[in-house]
Amino acid sequence: MNAPVILVHPMWFDGHYWDPVLRLLPHDVRPLAVDLPGFGSAPGPFTASRAISAIRSAEKEIGDPAHLVGLSLGARVALAAAAADSTRVRSLVLLGIGGDVSLVGTFFQRVVLRFAGRGVAQRMGGQTMPEPNRQAVAAQRDMPLTANAQLVKVPTLVVEGGADAEFRDSCRRAAELIDDSRLVVVPDAEHMWPRERPREFVDLLLDWCGP
Repeated sequence: MNAPVILVHPMWFDGHYWDPVLRLLPHDVRPLAVDLPGFGSAPGPFTASRAISAIRSAEKEIGDPAHLVGLSLGARVALAAAAADSTRVRSLVLLGIGGDVSLVGTFFQRVVLRFAGRGVAQRMGGQTMPEPNRQAVAAQRDMPLTANAQLVKVPTLVVEGGADAEFRDSCRRAAELIDDSRLVVVPDAEHMWPRERPREFVDLLLDWCGP
């Protein structure tokens, strides 16, 4: 496998989310973990257009067409970037992608706070919702799943966590809307599973990307 891989993190994290994965990737894989605007070392604020620009910058830095991999927020950004311009996208891997929302407050209550209750916020030091996360929640409306999925023309792997009930319908919706797509369900996997089960994720990624 010689094609590069661009990895896009979920909310609450930055590019270092992928560190356990990076340690397990073969030497012939060229990975680049992106910091989205307002996260890690990247200046804010977070907007949909600035997030897509971060992907464009990563594509330019890495050179060759890349496999674009995103989890949760990262999946929405990856999908939006590929829908806007797939010239440098070899394939998409969308993990735990969220659905369209009309009310930010509803999304916040049903999803973000639910994950905080499961320990995400506690693992981040017990902090309340940081401003970049709030901006990212609001920007979901500018990265619509339904409209963007219908524009994607590259092979796409949609990955649903078997224990990730909040995102089950949206993952399946994405797989239905994207023409050249495949849906995989990872048994007993919760929303943040790639970091918690990195070997299993690396095996899935390498199997998708091929030699």
